[in-house]
Amino acid sequence: MIWYIMSLWLLLEQGTYIPDLRSDTSTQTYVWPDHGLNDIYYTPSFLISIPTHQSLLPTESIQLRIDALQSLVRMSNAIYNDLWLPLIVISAYRSHNYQQNLINQFGDGNLRALPGHSEHQLGLAIDIMGLSNAHMEGDGDASRIYQRLVGHGHEYGRHNSYQNGLTVDGYYVEKRHRRYLGVPFATLLKTKNQTLTQYFYQMIRPIDTHGYIHTNPTHIFQSRITPTPIYRPSQPDTTPPRDNPSNESVDRSNELFTKPL
Repeated sequence: MIWYIMSLWLLLEQGTYIPDLRSDTSTQTYVWPDHGLNDIYYTPSFLISIPTHQSLLPTESIQLRIDALQSLVRMSNAIYNDLWLPLIVISAYRSHNYQQNLINQFGDGNLRALPGHSEHQLGLAIDIMGLSNAHMEGDGDASRIYQRLVGHGHEYGRHNSYQNGLTVDGYYVEKRHRRYLGVPFATLLKTKNQTLTQYFYQMIRPIDTHGYIHTNPTHIFQSRITPTPIYRPSQPDTTPPRDNPSNESVDRSNELFTKPL
């Protein structure tokens, strides 16, 4: 009941720009270290391989939801036309099992999300080659691409969820990360100069058991607002490399990508 009252108030105050806790399929689905997907094994129903010349691993399938892929195509075309630089994706959709394998190999810590808590599992997020903190100095190619994304990424519905570090966004700064939210929502966050987590906690402002209102996202909102995740028994990892457990993936890059890089 509390959730529905809160949702109605947010709808009246903010229109449709509400981080979604109820659906795993929305472009506005919100995941954070302490709030995962409702179905931790969620797989988008329709994933499409990105154009091979935009992939760091062209022999493997790097995939996105179609709305996120169309955004990537428009954004990469614009960057190429203006800067004559290619936008190369090193990671996109990751399944629950793939994320678990990453953690088994490299650990989790504060840089890598737990399975069921990653924006990559939504099929909406990409990591872009070369955009690490070490490559941002001077006026090199990576810096030019990064500045273009910072200034214009929202025009293609792209948002960097991890800009402010651990105590604000729940993870360390990750400049290469761009999540698709849709143009209106991404533009709103750009205008407010906020990340998705900052915006979410400004709207919710959970009250703890002592009656204090928290405006800092490091204070986790209470479970009465959080839907209960659907847990399943352990499943065997039958996922292929760069894994798409679904057989519904179709490579339609030729009809989506209008200008080769």
